[in-house]
Amino acid sequence: MAYYNETASWTHSISSRAAAFFDAISLRYRQNRAYNTTLNELAVLNSRELSDLGLHRSELRNVASEAAAKVK
Repeated sequence: MAYYNETASWTHSISSRAAAFFDAISLRYRQNRAYNTTLNELAVLNSRELSDLGLHRSELRNVASEAAAKVK
């Protein structure tokens, strides 16, 4: 009679899932921080300075979202 027991991979699976979960939380935190930093830095510029950068005030959220998406 043969027995098969796979407890080691089950434990590994739980730990790898937990690590992936915390990595995802960490990434989301870094992206949120990059978004807020970018948005706040651009928001203090006046319209003239924004136009020098080729931006309009209505585009600030999109620019901040693009900056946050580049965070790895």
